[in-house]
Amino acid sequence: MTSRLEPELVEKLEEIVSRRLKAELEERSKLMTTDQFQQAMERMDERFARMDERFDNFESSQNQLLYMVKDISSQMGKSLEQFGRNMVERVLLGEGFTKLVLKGDTLEDPTYSVSSATTTVEIDGISLDPPIIVEITAVLRDEDKAQRLIAKKKFVEQKYHKEFRGFLVASGCELDSASKATLVGKLHLENIELLNL
Repeated sequence: MTSRLEPELVEKLEEIVSRRLKAELEERSKLMTTDQFQQAMERMDERFARMDERFDNFESSQNQLLYMVKDISSQMGKSLEQFGRNMVERVLLGEGFTKLVLKGDTLEDPTYSVSSATTTVEIDGISLDPPIIVEITAVLRDEDKAQRLIAKKKFVEQKYHKEFRGFLVASGCELDSASKATLVGKLHLENIELLNL
C-alpha cells in the first residue's frame, strides 16, 4: 500500500504554493537583487528536496509496518486454524475416532458452485475417513462464514460422493443470543456443529 499524494491534491498544493510564492516574491523583489532572488530560490529547492525525502522515508516506513502487520496476521491465522483443527480432532477423539487427521486443503471448483468470484475453494480442515469438514474463524460476526461452510460442505459431498459432518469453529462470537440460536438451528439442519471457544 503506497501513500503517494493524489495528483489533484498535488496540483492544488502546487497552485497554493505558487500563488503564495508569487505574492511573496513580488513583495521581496522590491527589496532583493537578482542574485539574492536566485539564492532564495535555491534554498527553496533544497527545502522541497528535503520534504520529498521525508515523504519517501515516511512511505517506506509505512510499507515496512504494513508488511510486518500482514506477516503477524498471517502467522496468527495459521495458528488459529491449527488450534481449531486440534479442537475438532479432540472432540471426535472423545467420540471414538482415534485415527482422524484434519488438514487444510485447496480444491478446484470449475463450476463456481461455492463462490461466483473464484474457482479456488480453501478448506480450513478436511478428513475423508471419517468425512469431516471444518471452517475456522477468529470472530463470528454474521452468518457469512456459516453460509460459506454450508456451500463448501455441499461441494465436497458432491465431489467425494459421501455425506460430511461439519464443524464451524469460532474463537469468539458477536451474535446476540437469538441470532446465535437461529444460526445453530440452521447449522444443525445441515449436520454442522458450532464450536464457540
